[in-house]
Amino acid sequence: METTENKVENASRPIADAVDAAMNKAKETAEAVSDKAVEMASGAAKKADQMAASAGRGLESMAEGIRQYSPSGVIGDASNQIASSLRSSGQYLEEHGVTGLADEVTELIRRNPIPAIFVALGAGFVLARATSPRS
Repeated sequence: METTENKVENASRPIADAVDAAMNKAKETAEAVSDKAVEMASGAAKKADQMAASAGRGLESMAEGIRQYSPSGVIGDASNQIASSLRSSGQYLEEHGVTGLADEVTELIRRNPIPAIFVALGAGFVLARATSPRS
């Protein structure tokens, strides 16, 4: 004869199995969503790097145009310095992209945390002033 305890155990076993199956399915779904999010983030980072490389080529092209058409004298010297800066910036963007820029900023903040906080506060203040309605 089956005891009450056995009856309860036998009746609850299918429920426990269903709960286990649901938990496993939820875990598999969460892993699939996580994998897809990582894949999408990787794709976005690659696209941002491609766009940065394109912007870098544009900066280099602009620098070359400035060099070609700059006058001589003091204004020409200033134009050449601007062109050199643009060219360097363009090369950096082409070589390192957005990812490299983000890594460098992160490292700069790690090396100089206090000034980084002040810069962030200042930027926040300026942004708040620029976006708040004027009375």
